Amino acid sequence: MAKKRKVSQSTSIRFFTIRDEIVAIDRDLAAFYGIRTKSLNRAVKRNALRFPTDFSFYLTREEWCELRRERNEAKRRGGQGWVPRVFTEAGITMLGSVMRGPKATRLSIELMRTVARNQRSRASEHRKQEELLDLAERKVQALFDSTVDAMVMNQDEQPFTTPTAVTYFIQAGDRALIKIGSTKNLATRFRALQLMSPVQLTLLGVVPDDIEDECHRALAAWRVHGEWFQPSERVLAYIRQKCPVKSAKLK
Repeated sequence: MAKKRKVSQSTSIRFFTIRDEIVAIDRDLAAFYGIRTKSLNRAVKRNALRFPTDFSFYLTREEWCELRRERNEAKRRGGQGWVPRVFTEAGITMLGSVMRGPKATRLSIELMRTVARNQRSRASEHRKQEELLDLAERKVQALFDSTVDAMVMNQDEQPFTTPTAVTYFIQAGDRALIKIGSTKNLATRFRALQLMSPVQLTLLGVVPDDIEDECHRALAAWRVHGEWFQPSERVLAYIRQKCPVKSAKLK
């Protein structure tokens, strides 16, 4: 009688990006459940209607070659015809409903927790990337604004230059977007912006300190692009709270 081969169990799952989807390989999932890959795929085939192509699909040979390089994995036995099935996050969750038994249920719960942690981690990384892009955009905008200020400044405006920057809130037209920026010469900055604007600008308020970063963080949910924000009541209320110097429009 042939001796049954023992299947080793893995305690972690590796995720990869393929076809713009986050996926896990059948072999890794089978190892997590402590079963053979063939057994896992048989269970999926028995429940084929539960696994449409956006839940699970087979890799092409080219995709598998690329993924093997990413996994630092040598060729396995079985020739060139074998390619793995992969499961998206939705497919991994569905897989938990297919696997049977108390142990499988416990492992499925842990697997779904792993998927949730992976999603939270990606969301956090995405937010960090957005913050870095926003910071880079603002640095470019600040350089552009400073260059324009230097070009348009006249002698009458030089005395208005302050040692430290002030934060300003400027609206481009009635009920239009609001720019939140900082400058050491508000007179020049306002005139420069007005020269580039097709509509009349309104100075809503001024804070005699450089709190631009603080304002941008507080109002990030209302940012349209760069230093421009939606003229929502929440944004206007924030400006009223921050500004000791207000325009009549805010009062």
